[in-house]
Amino acid sequence: MKITPLPASAFQRRPWKNGLGETVIIAAGTQGESWQGVQWSLSRTVIETAGPFSDFSGYERWQVVIEGEGLVLETPLGEINLRQPYHPVRYDGALPVRARLEGGKVGVVNLIARTAPFSASMSILAAGSFVMSPPGIHVLYAPAEDASPVLAGERFPLRAGDGLRIDSEAPFGISHGGPPLILASVSERGK
Repeated sequence: MKITPLPASAFQRRPWKNGLGETVIIAAGTQGESWQGVQWSLSRTVIETAGPFSDFSGYERWQVVIEGEGLVLETPLGEINLRQPYHPVRYDGALPVRARLEGGKVGVVNLIARTAPFSASMSILAAGSFVMSPPGIHVLYAPAEDASPVLAGERFPLRAGDGLRIDSEAPFGISHGGPPLILASVSERGK
């Protein structure tokens, strides 16, 4: 298992694919500098106005509100409800999406992953959580408060806004006793 600290001071900024805003990259697997080279990405952004989302055909998308409330994603298939913070949702990146804000701007964390080579998931670890994580790439992110998750029996203090990347070829346990943490996972299909 390889564990890599992800301090917020090292996060990089990138314009949204549609050019209408900016995202802060927490962790990513990329090939090159353009969005076309992104294999997977975990990022944080603020949505300040209603409007269309970028087209991420060929990707799986996960999203969770971490600041504010009242985000609704309008799609041809109906609404995707992100009104409440810390309730991740999954949807197809090819789905045409338009954001509607019911209570002002919201902060969100996004996970995207190419669907052909990868399987992705996002969950919230609340106080008292214990999860077994499968082999793959995992990112723990402390969106709002300091936290101290325990991985394989060792405590890893995280400051608010920082993350931790775990690359593991074997299953491992994570226990957590503090404020909400985001766990984003990406694994290669067939492994």
